[in-house]
Amino acid sequence: MMTVDRREFLKGAGRSLVVAGIAGAARVAGAQTGSMKMKPTAQDVLLVIDVQNCFTPGGSLAVKEGDQIIPLVNRLATAFEHVVLTQDWHTPGHISFASSHAGKKPFETTQLPYGTQILWPDHCVQGTPGADLHKDLRIPHAELIIRKGYRKHMDSYSAFYEADGKTPTGLTGYLRDRGLTQVFLVGLATDFCVAWSAMDARKAGFAALVIEDACRGIDAGGSLAKAWADMLGAGVKRIKSADHGARPPAARRLHADARDGRGDLDVPPPGQGRPALSPRARGGRVLGDDADHRRTRRVGDRRRSVGIPSASRPDRARWIRSAAWRRAVRREHVVAGADARHAPATTRLDLVAGRIASRARDPHGPRATR
Repeated sequence: MMTVDRREFLKGAGRSLVVAGIAGAARVAGAQTGSMKMKPTAQDVLLVIDVQNCFTPGGSLAVKEGDQIIPLVNRLATAFEHVVLTQDWHTPGHISFASSHAGKKPFETTQLPYGTQILWPDHCVQGTPGADLHKDLRIPHAELIIRKGYRKHMDSYSAFYEADGKTPTGLTGYLRDRGLTQVFLVGLATDFCVAWSAMDARKAGFAALVIEDACRGIDAGGSLAKAWADMLGAGVKRIKSADHGARPPAARRLHADARDGRGDLDVPPPGQGRPALSPRARGGRVLGDDADHRRTRRVGDRRRSVGIPSASRPDRARWIRSAAWRRAVRREHVVAGADARHAPATTRLDLVAGRIASRARDPHGPRATR
């Protein structure tokens, strides 16, 4: 006689159904849009550029709506295993400040040994509140912070090289040593630090993708349009957050049971707590309304049932079809704290599993009713 463990059956069935559903949805999306969603892998890194107080509203060099990208950046970061942050980190009296050049005003230009330099208001001075990362930026699993522009006589927009295009920041070597090959960029400002970083990523041999709606630009004198043209010409890809495979937290919770508590099917959220497991995923209790069907528990590798017919007894199939069993399934969802919207689908999955399992044990028995 073949014995089917319901818990193991559900794990396998859940994985198969969820993977098949997502694959089908991706194929439909690809047919409609002509492209497939990009999902981060272990070789991808999210580069968060200069989300600092000076570049957000109220700062000395504020980018319009610069703070509005922060919730999206936080959400995108949860899908990446690897995240790197950058900070502008200027010395007092830095050569890029208009205040360091007599008779010059912010946004005028001057010639320096490495080329034309736009002169900026004083910003992101080392050790000042303006240089701090924005308080709402919450990426605790970021692995590295790259500080740039700390050489007093040279500016730096790019996360990879200083403004002379030759002096490295060290990021290129870091990514190569870590085996990271593709860079996704978000942050401030699109037409300066983001653009220079993206083009230098291509120069260093990395694939580069700028998530447009997770950036904001200054757009001084047509600089934003020029930056996009330069980036596309260098082979940088321009995408939206919707093209990226990161799921919001609710979607990760939806699939937690199917993956036995492992969270998002594509990339688990690093640095964040795993979604809470259901009692089944933890091998814990399932509560029902009936005293005779009070609980199920696992001890070691063996399953012991209290008040529930064992898999080998003939009345097991009848119990699986009972209202008490269905109530226990629904109650388990309440105990697990799952989203109520998802309970019916999982309940149906459990009922189907019960019918199949009962037929496997008793192929000549009565068919389970719907």
